[in-house]
Amino acid sequence: MSEPRDTGTRDARIRVLLDSSFLMMPFKFRIDPFKGIEELISKRPAFLLISPVKEELLRISKGGGRRGSMADLAIKLAERCEEVPFEPPEGGGADEALIAASRELKAIVATNDSALRKKLRNINVPVIYLRGKSRLCLEGMEPEYL
Repeated sequence: MSEPRDTGTRDARIRVLLDSSFLMMPFKFRIDPFKGIEELISKRPAFLLISPVKEELLRISKGGGRRGSMADLAIKLAERCEEVPFEPPEGGGADEALIAASRELKAIVATNDSALRKKLRNINVPVIYLRGKSRLCLEGMEPEYL
């Protein structure tokens, strides 16, 4: 896996991994995820997209329908992220890759997937999620992530 390019000590930024559910959110709830995250945390974030999440979005977009259209738009939105190649654990998918990447990179995960959110919180990984269809919340911020 390659290290994100903007993590030098001079410009240490909080790393935020974006999940497909989070990238598709603005097309359903009209919330800018990047601006919302910047307002939520105290430092300028480094937005990261791991390869399994991008692959998941591509797979969803091929399914067509409203969800496929949202995934197409999410792929375009994801261009604002730094892509990080990351291999999911053996037999795992995007969720397992996000869990592994969050631990390895000491990154917050932005997701609206409640099952993934619960797994992340059980291992003390901070999570950003949409609450009440109108605002973002940060849960479990630990000092080592600052």
